[in-house]
Amino acid sequence: MSVSYFCETLALAGDSSKTRTFRWWTASNQDISVLSMVRNNQGSTVANWGVDTAVNGVLFPLNGINNTVNAFAIDGSTWAINGCNINYEDAAHTRPFDFLMDPIDKRGTESLIFFGNGGELPVNSVAGPGDGYSNITLSDINWGIGGLDLELSNSNYDNKSTFNLNWKWRDCCGSPSYHARTAIGYIGGSYQSTDFIIATCEECTMYDIRMFLKQHGCGYFGIYLDGGDSTSATNDGTVVISSTRRIPTIIALS
Repeated sequence: MSVSYFCETLALAGDSSKTRTFRWWTASNQDISVLSMVRNNQGSTVANWGVDTAVNGVLFPLNGINNTVNAFAIDGSTWAINGCNINYEDAAHTRPFDFLMDPIDKRGTESLIFFGNGGELPVNSVAGPGDGYSNITLSDINWGIGGLDLELSNSNYDNKSTFNLNWKWRDCCGSPSYHARTAIGYIGGSYQSTDFIIATCEECTMYDIRMFLKQHGCGYFGIYLDGGDSTSATNDGTVVISSTRRIPTIIALS
């Protein structure tokens, strides 16, 4: 799968009377990199990323410019950013973040996608979901990104009210509120997929971006990335979502 870009105005899943602009990219795991944009202890605005096609990445820079963050990003078996580990807790975000990784498959077949559900990611080791893996080290990971598990495989959450009432992140990211949103999910119904959608919406709820991923083939796992004023993107050398927020990491596509 080569990188493809789409832009369309669509009805929202949670309120079909509202339409919003969605922009999204399809890509394979080999097309994706997670890059640090931190320079001189600050992130970079989208106009200064210097990457042709990319979307904002890691969640929650604490003050918008400092490289201290409440999540992580890995690229090419090294930390793209690790201001704190996946198990970081503070007053605003009191639970471990979820994560999505593309590890090198030691069996010599296609890469698998590993994920955590409020799990820990120590620097040197992480347990995979099995299938031949008992332990994965940092050197085994092609790329990884932290965020909030949208629980795509939980069909109960296809109901808007159930999702808004019970989703575990509902109280710390404005789940029912309308904001710009960014998310990534992999296409298919198991963790053995290697094709992804990276999606943005100009203004929608968390339920809307979740259902967008599901309606476009992401049936098993996806995570919410930083959104709101952090939502920003370039496509083929042109800024398509502008923001003045200084972004610590991006998901680059090539």
